[in-house]
Amino acid sequence: MSWIRAGFVFFGVAIASVSGVSAQSSNLAYQVANMSEDVRLLSESISTLRLEMDEMRRENADLRALVKSYEGQSDSVLARSVSAAQLDRVVEELKSNDEATKQQVLAIVDKSMKDLTKKVGTIIGKMGSPANKSVQVPQWNTNFPESGTSYVVKSGDTLSSIAVAHKSKVEWIRHANKIVDVRILQLDQRLFIPIEQ
Repeated sequence: MSWIRAGFVFFGVAIASVSGVSAQSSNLAYQVANMSEDVRLLSESISTLRLEMDEMRRENADLRALVKSYEGQSDSVLARSVSAAQLDRVVEELKSNDEATKQQVLAIVDKSMKDLTKKVGTIIGKMGSPANKSVQVPQWNTNFPESGTSYVVKSGDTLSSIAVAHKSKVEWIRHANKIVDVRILQLDQRLFIPIEQ
């Protein structure tokens, strides 16, 4: 019986051992499963961190480009403001130079006008009073043919050219139209051109 009791004890110890090994392997499997889950979560976290880091690098590069652009713009604005200040200074100098030039021109014109007035006065003084001079009215004659044609004066015409073109004479045209100065013809003036038959 003792050997049966010993067998039971051995069997109990064996069962306890098997059950302990089974519990241990079950516990180990549980721990391995937990560790695998932890590794998976850690991998996901690392991937998320990588994505966030890449995003931060892109934003950082964009910010650097923006800062560089602002620096370039501020340099350009500064250069433009300097240019505008220089331009304002040049405009002011031009205005002052313009005023000085205008004063010089006015002085020259004033002096020229005074000189001209003196010369005109001298010439008029030499000519004498116009009231003392008699105006000579030409004597018109009728020694020209009564036959002829009508002509309208055009630009560039002279009594001589009109006389030649119509086979007439300057004196005939002059007397027929009572022209005082043969050198002066009015544009669109209608003339009678005497012509011999």
